[in-house]
Amino acid sequence: VVYYSMGNFVYAINKQTMSQIWAYNAGASVDTPPAYSATRNLVVAVTSDLRVHGIRNSNGTASWVSTVISSRFQGGDPRDANCNLAEVKNGWPVIADTNGYAFIKLRKCWQELWYPDTSDALFGINLENGQRVLSNLRIGSGGYGDGGYMPIGPMPVIRRYPNGKEVMYTVFRGRQVVDPRWDSHFGQIPLDSNTIPGMSAGQIRELLYDPTGATNGAESFLLTDEQPFVSMAGDYLFGAHWETGHSLRITNPLSSNISTSNADSIVSSADNCPVDTHYISTTITRTGGGRLYSKGFCIYRGQEAVYDRYWSEHSVWTVSNGLILYKSVDGAIVALESGNP
Repeated sequence: VVYYSMGNFVYAINKQTMSQIWAYNAGASVDTPPAYSATRNLVVAVTSDLRVHGIRNSNGTASWVSTVISSRFQGGDPRDANCNLAEVKNGWPVIADTNGYAFIKLRKCWQELWYPDTSDALFGINLENGQRVLSNLRIGSGGYGDGGYMPIGPMPVIRRYPNGKEVMYTVFRGRQVVDPRWDSHFGQIPLDSNTIPGMSAGQIRELLYDPTGATNGAESFLLTDEQPFVSMAGDYLFGAHWETGHSLRITNPLSSNISTSNADSIVSSADNCPVDTHYISTTITRTGGGRLYSKGFCIYRGQEAVYDRYWSEHSVWTVSNGLILYKSVDGAIVALESGNP
């Protein structure tokens, strides 16, 4: 079955015959693609009026309809009269099937960049009844934001481990370095209180990561108005920034002795980018200078600000069939396979 949304409807289509199985009228514009819970046989989508719809896959009727945003967020932050935005466009429901949750990300207004303590942008929804769960997920708002515009930013990812336990990985705000734009970090969040010793459901643990590869941790942060999109494969966590692809390896992820280490980066352009291997084994300085990144791959040689000339607002890592694939913000596709760089 293929599920998709268009206008006020969510559709289920038989992919063999292309015939419609059911159509669900949500009563408002469906602003997310639908997500599917296999354990509940439930389709989840969110409408422009910020309602989450749990749709029975058996017949396309509503199991429940839930309001995502509570009255205390209506009108935005009281410290800024113009901060009244909340929408779900360009995001999607993220399903944690073992725990029976769907996670909904909200795009908030630019002004909330300066008020991280009130930026409640991620919600957990119980798939059984549509009730809100894990109400302490205060990760804050961030993304490729500039000039008064704040995009929805990264969706969380759910990692299911061989023991059946699920853990969320995302980018969160905290431990401010210079100002509120310098306070984002990769983080790990258990979804129950018996998966990671000493951690309760919804508690955030920072994953130390220094984009420069330095050992003193001085640069161990991500810019909040440049938060990368997050994806994961095995014990590798990936962040797709507009200039570089971050990657880190996580050791002992379900223990109190967790540790992280830099894996290879993919940087858009370096002046010393080798034309044969595209690999630099030492610290990479981007074309145009300024930012440093740990060892890894370069896409171009001597192409300053190529991301501005072909801006798409989205880059992404994915892993498929033995390949690590990276799409840069300017549309280049990098395919990596096992072997010597």
